[in-house]
Amino acid sequence: DNIGKSIRFLVKNQKDESKWGDTLATGRVAVKTSDDRNGRYKVRMILKWKDFKKEVLVTLNDRSTMNYPLLIGRNFLRGDFLVDVDVDNDDE
Repeated sequence: DNIGKSIRFLVKNQKDESKWGDTLATGRVAVKTSDDRNGRYKVRMILKWKDFKKEVLVTLNDRSTMNYPLLIGRNFLRGDFLVDVDVDNDDE
């Protein structure tokens, strides 16, 4: 398997600027989507929002054709954020 081996992936920001990322594959998970089930590699990344940074495990997936380029999950939110689903705010 490729766990523990180097993995390279391309990340694009909202300005459509691209940058290659290199890290180690820390695991692989099975993900169930609306269409099927597939495997994705997990990697450690530092995510930043405004002045807040946090290292989390993320799964890699090509989202180039989707509305949202990144889905923020519990790993990033846990212990640092409180989500109020009743607030309608498009703050970036």
